[in-house]
Amino acid sequence: MKMRQFRFQQSLQVEQPVADLLDETLVSFTMNDRMTLRNACEGVGIFGSTGSGKTSGSGRAIADGLLRHGLGGVVLCVKPGDAAEWLERAKSLGRESDLIFFRS
Repeated sequence: MKMRQFRFQQSLQVEQPVADLLDETLVSFTMNDRMTLRNACEGVGIFGSTGSGKTSGSGRAIADGLLRHGLGGVVLCVKPGDAAEWLERAKSLGRESDLIFFRS
């Protein structure tokens, strides 16, 4: 099975103002394929085998888009280093002060 590689970019072109905030672009996958806030509210599934880049590729692009739009959520960290990665991601987007950590 041939896998297609996508390069995620914050914005591929200048966007026109949108009438509904839910139609704002979170991630542009190609010039014609984009993920909007509306898509995120409807549900997102990322599938792939171990090591295929689910977290570091599409997952990171979507998370960064949500953080850039001032949105929040709950992140359950399982792998060692996940919390530190989220801290760095939040710092890079100016959202460090929004994080709340709970430790078991």
